[in-house]
Amino acid sequence: MASVIRTLATNRGRQITLTMGSADPDSELAKAFRNQVILKSREVGRRLIALAVQTGEMRAPADIEAVLDMVYGPLFFRLLAGHLPLSPAFAAQLIDTLFDGLADSVQRKR
Repeated sequence: MASVIRTLATNRGRQITLTMGSADPDSELAKAFRNQVILKSREVGRRLIALAVQTGEMRAPADIEAVLDMVYGPLFFRLLAGHLPLSPAFAAQLIDTLFDGLADSVQRKR
């Protein structure tokens, strides 16, 4: 998450995001962005979630893709809407909020 924010929070990152928002999803630019930024970030997220499930810190989500959308979607929303900046503190709050909810469900089941 910190790496994605470092990349996207720059002027160039914001320009790329805005360009992607208006690009044809089938364009080579969109495919390259998806492969180099989006899919790589999501793969890292999948590994971290698998580790948290393995160690009992959270339950396995029913839909890991939805969880990853909840993690990364707010970053792009902030970039596209421009209402608030991206920051490491925002990333930490996102992760804490999301995974506290998933961890609570593990504790309730025990």
